[in-house]
Amino acid sequence: MIKQIASPHSCDGRTLDGLSALREARAVLDAATIRYALRMTGDNRVHAAKLLGISRASLYRKLKQISHREVCDD
Repeated sequence: MIKQIASPHSCDGRTLDGLSALREARAVLDAATIRYALRMTGDNRVHAAKLLGISRASLYRKLKQISHREVCDD
């Protein structure tokens, strides 16, 4: 049986299983890493993407996801 936990970042109050909790933790870590890369490059998204080893399009997609998550947290 998978233990259910409440998500502090869930917009609709649903519970998360273990895999969802892992995805949530990964998303938080990704967001912190992206913010760090942007700080290190003076907010230059092209250079941040290169530093992270991802395409510019992937960085923009991840930034959009981060922005959506922050709206949910408010």
